[in-house]
Amino acid sequence: NRAEGTAGLQENMRSDPVSKLTRRPSLQWENTLLTTTKDITYHSYYRDEEDISYIIEDDGTVHGYVNGVEKAVAGTLGTYGAGNLRLTSIGDDTYITNTEVVTKLVSTGSEVQRPVTHLNVVNALSYSTTLTLWVALPIFGRVSIASILVGDGANAAIDDAVRATNAVAEELALQINAQGFNIDAVSKGSTVALYFGGAVSGDPRVDLEIETGRSDDVLTFAEVVESPEGLPLYALPDTRIRIQPDPTKNAGTYYLLAESKRVGFGWDYNELQEVIWVEARDGESAYVFDAPTLPHLIQYDRDTQTFTAGVTNWSDRGVGDNTSVPRPAFIGEKITSISKFQNRLVFISNNVVSMTKTDQAYNWWKTSTQTLLATDPVEIESNATGIDKIQHAVEHNRDLLLIASNGQFKIDGLQGITPQSVALPLTTSQEIQVSVAPVGLGTAVFLPINYGTSTGVTRYAGSRDQQDIAEPITHHVVGYMKGVATVLAGSPNLEMLALVTEDASDNELYIYEQFTSEGQAQQHSWSTWTIPEGNTILAASFRRDRLTLLCKVGTTLIQKSINMYSRVALATEEVFLDDLLTLPTTGLTATLPVGYSTPSMIVVLGVGTIYPLAEVGYTVLGNTITFTEDVGIGTVYVGSPFISQYQPTRPYVKDAKGVAVTSDRLRIGKFILNVVDTESVKMHVDSPYYDIPDQELSPRILGGLTNRLGVVDVYTGDYKFSYSQDADLATATFYTDGYLGMTVSGISWEGQYNKSSGRLR
Repeated sequence: NRAEGTAGLQENMRSDPVSKLTRRPSLQWENTLLTTTKDITYHSYYRDEEDISYIIEDDGTVHGYVNGVEKAVAGTLGTYGAGNLRLTSIGDDTYITNTEVVTKLVSTGSEVQRPVTHLNVVNALSYSTTLTLWVALPIFGRVSIASILVGDGANAAIDDAVRATNAVAEELALQINAQGFNIDAVSKGSTVALYFGGAVSGDPRVDLEIETGRSDDVLTFAEVVESPEGLPLYALPDTRIRIQPDPTKNAGTYYLLAESKRVGFGWDYNELQEVIWVEARDGESAYVFDAPTLPHLIQYDRDTQTFTAGVTNWSDRGVGDNTSVPRPAFIGEKITSISKFQNRLVFISNNVVSMTKTDQAYNWWKTSTQTLLATDPVEIESNATGIDKIQHAVEHNRDLLLIASNGQFKIDGLQGITPQSVALPLTTSQEIQVSVAPVGLGTAVFLPINYGTSTGVTRYAGSRDQQDIAEPITHHVVGYMKGVATVLAGSPNLEMLALVTEDASDNELYIYEQFTSEGQAQQHSWSTWTIPEGNTILAASFRRDRLTLLCKVGTTLIQKSINMYSRVALATEEVFLDDLLTLPTTGLTATLPVGYSTPSMIVVLGVGTIYPLAEVGYTVLGNTITFTEDVGIGTVYVGSPFISQYQPTRPYVKDAKGVAVTSDRLRIGKFILNVVDTESVKMHVDSPYYDIPDQELSPRILGGLTNRLGVVDVYTGDYKFSYSQDADLATATFYTDGYLGMTVSGISWEGQYNKSSGRLR
């Protein structure tokens, strides 16, 4: 049921729309990054011509690299570095999320709670008025602590002096301090501040009862008041009051804090100061993020090429309480993903999307309890039922795409995000693997999906005027990629994906190559690339036309890469070796880098040597390669050969409607490979009835006049392999295990077709 042109096997081969079927490029050995026995997390990004990468060990140690060279890192991640980490780079800030840690909100204990009651004489007392202050004390009961009598005005000068606001405040303070009830009072202007025993945090406030002629002449501001009208001009700094318009409800409640207008600390803390009453938090609810439980941060300094790792300085709650300014939805939850959208930092927790204030990446709090600003933080939860937790967020066509294992959501980026306008509609309901983050290629996003115990890939795409769609690109290779995806990387320039799965070999990659013409994908090619045994592929990333791999060999982490368009030898010929090194030579020796090793190493001569592209014998002592002959001053290539092989789909004869005929006999006499710049090609025949030796064809013909000593020839033309097998009883696999190229531009066959017929009775 394979589509026409689909292979039965394609290993270490590329489906290039120009070169056709050709060997994959060499795996180049770059450098040793680290030797460790600990579990690690790897992350990299490419920005401003610099390749930045991190290795985080499970003890929180961070190793930072610039273009493969390790640089200094200040700080660690501590215990936060142990667990399932996901890293997101935004500019040169990289956020680290431990998806196993529950976030917390705490109080620091340093919040000042001054138990002060303020009294403000807002109007001059009326003539013939008595002002009395009463308090209820534990031992003494209800007692009067101050009383002022204003005359009837017969002696205006005296009576006016007594009833003036400043005079009333001053007299009240004098009388209170003379009572001996451990109540202190200070006055300034028309304000009196009262407190027990020095206004120590934890003491009760003085609960005043005012008895006077007019209720609005003297206002008291204790812990709770209904209105801010008449707030005193002078107050003890850091006094906090709660404004609660309705004593029976919390709706509309907010808090005010007295901040001194003075600059510096050259004043008595218990002196009444001219203050500004600013909106504040309640002083009791937790208002500080527990930074060790929240995402950490690694920052890269481009000027010094150094890194700083540690906790993030999140903004504290500035106003309100848990009701008027609710804590973010991710508190008490595990954060699964971080992104950035419209200049807001985005956290994903459970099924809630939380966004910071606009242009304030570390601020998760409203500016005021009294107004809702367009720049305030945003939280939104989908109302779709039966959807699993959202695991990933990725930008797509200026929108924010959110991925759960059984549903995909999208936040529209066409309009500005505000608390009043944002929505989270369900766009598709694909069954998605969330073990790796999706990747974007052009205007589409590619996501891994399940095919039973194997992995497939679906393409998610959509435009402003069309319905979003998700269509699999792996129906023709169901079961090919074993197990769940562990690594997924993509390159929009190359239209390639690299995939690693848990049940495949540790050294095995699945490569997808797409070819798009006039907006339509003309090719969906999957192949398997294997690198040397003993290598475990931990991570993959594309850098322009280069695929970079982090490989673990024993306890050593090594960076290796595949340059998709490399030419390492002469003219159109290439050297195909894994763990490839290009080394200068004086003719007799060459030097390997420290830590380099590869199985079945060979040495191939390069530019400047006596026999370019020929293999030379050698011995190795330490890091020094000594050749068996003087090869001349030039370049040599060092590495391990790998096999590239291709098995075409079984040949069929098709009827006029294009349907394969399976009832007739088809015997293949020969296969014809049209090759370009190719040295040797071998054919292996797999038959349950015959043990057939492999055939090999090359430009060198026994006794041929074109054979030249020391010169490696390549061939362009037809290689004809004898086959002589029934199409349904055997398979042919074409391969090369040398170090030179093999490019196949076409495969055809010749054979005999016997049509059977019969009569139905």
